[in-house]
This record gives sequence, C-alpha cells and structure tokens, in this order.
Amino acid sequence: MVKDTVPAFSMAYGDRTGILDRRIDEEENMLFSIVTVCYNSEKTIETTIKSILNQTCQDYEYWIIDGKSTDRTVQIIQQYEPLFQGKLKWISEMDQGIYDAMNKGIDHSSGEIIGI
Repeated sequence: MVKDTVPAFSMAYGDRTGILDRRIDEEENMLFSIVTVCYNSEKTIETTIKSILNQTCQDYEYWIIDGKSTDRTVQIIQQYEPLFQGKLKWISEMDQGIYDAMNKGIDHSSGEIIGI
C-alpha cells in the first residue's frame, strides 16, 4: 500500500534529488511481467534467458513467446525452464508477426507492469 505520494517535481522530472518521497509498505510486492518474443533465436535466446536469471529482484513472471521456431530455440528454453522455479512460462506457436507475438505476451501476463 502506498503511504505517501510522489511529489510533483519527482513525477515530472524524475528523482533528481536522489531521495524519492515515496514509501511502500514492506509487505507489498509488485509483480511485474517480462516478455521476450522470438523466432529462430538459438544464437541469442540463451543470453537473454541468463540475463533474466541474473536479476536480483524476484517478484516477476517471465513469458517467452516463440513463433514456432525450427531451430534449437525451444530446446534451449526447455533446458533453462527448471532454473526459474515456475516463473518461466512459454508458448511456441505460429503467429502473425512480432506485434502479434507481443500482444500474446501482454494477454498472458499477470503483472502490474509489463516489460517487452
């Protein structure tokens, strides 16, 4: 629960003072969703997955939306899936392009904030 609000200056200009006048109840954890869209991405998907695994914040869900890749992309995703302890969800199916894949990721996400 937000106890205080962000001052107008911070909202308009960012927290240039180095101190943000917003305190959040310690028990509140805001879930956010990370969405990766890919197609035949065996050369890059492993680096992307490792980047997510190395994050210190753990209040996330991770969606990979694959466009029915014909290379090793799906096998790489499956290899790393257990390391996410249930936070990684993925689908591999034909889509109508990158924006369709992004929309699928948004539709599946349950986070308060979604990053693509």
